[in-house]
Amino acid sequence: MNVDVVLEVKGEEVLEGKWLQDAKRAWIERASRIVFDTAHENLSGRLVRVQSGKLLGSLQAEFGLVGDEPVASIGTKTGGKTSHGFLGRFLETGVAAHEMRREGGFLLRRGGQWFRTRVIQHPGVSPRRWLQTALEESLPAVREGLAAEIRAGLAQVSASSSKPEVIRG
Repeated sequence: MNVDVVLEVKGEEVLEGKWLQDAKRAWIERASRIVFDTAHENLSGRLVRVQSGKLLGSLQAEFGLVGDEPVASIGTKTGGKTSHGFLGRFLETGVAAHEMRREGGFLLRRGGQWFRTRVIQHPGVSPRRWLQTALEESLPAVREGLAAEIRAGLAQVSASSSKPEVIRG
């Protein structure tokens, strides 16, 4: 389960120059760190109770470009024998009640006594929205940080001889 962070600036089409793209590239890592840190808090007991810590350990952030646009992806690692990242999706979206069957059965312990059963009725899990909440709570800080980066870039550009030109259409 991942969430992508893309920085969109309204009105950027009227500005020329590489400085805006540089500002977005510089800010994307910091912006994704804000979302990552909030998601980490949510998985550290704020929204989800920690049991083994393996899901928390699978939390990751990746950066890249889609065309010329910088993009960050925050979520959990999936795949591999020891990965618990798939649990992140179950906690985010929830799981409906369902029946679980295994040919060899399940070995369970209840009240100090062991027994085997072939079917278990899983009660389901309600959504805990740890990742969506992290994104929503982080947006004001991300917006303000990007705006400050753009203001600083505009100040530098206007102080230099190569001022941005407004494209008239």
